Amino acid sequence: MRYVLALDQGTTGSAALVFDESGAVRGSADREIAQHYPASGHVEHDPDEIFATTIAVARDALTAAKANVRDV
Repeated sequence: MRYVLALDQGTTGSAALVFDESGAVRGSADREIAQHYPASGHVEHDPDEIFATTIAVARDALTAAKANVRDV
């Protein structure tokens, strides 16, 4: 079976959904990311943390779907 992996990067976290060929959700995962406030009214995010959480949620969602990366 073939799957679609959808990734969402928001200001508070990373998320992933795995859909099958019919459009049904087969797996999902999400993780929060830290927000850093260097000054009043400013927010920063660590790009390495964003990358790491994106990879992690992709793996977690594929595992939840019992899918292999080669099936995406």
